[in-house]
Amino acid sequence: MRGRLDKFNITRIDTTMGVFRLSGLWDSLKAEVFSVTSIEIMGTDGWVKLDKTNDTVIMLVAELVPILQLHLSNKVNENDL
Repeated sequence: MRGRLDKFNITRIDTTMGVFRLSGLWDSLKAEVFSVTSIEIMGTDGWVKLDKTNDTVIMLVAELVPILQLHLSNKVNENDL
């Protein structure tokens, strides 16, 4: 069964790789359907937009996806209570 794509907006998430602000699309029923449309990292002077076409950023996003999926799944489960 395939769910629908929902927009997500994470205003701040702390990880071992840094503090990020992200938005994109995800399917809560199919974890592999996940797309980041915007990613920013907290710099010393505020938010810094990252180029999501840059190879290093692509690898970073790939590392973040499991963390983001868990974060979003927890939010969905909280709303189901």
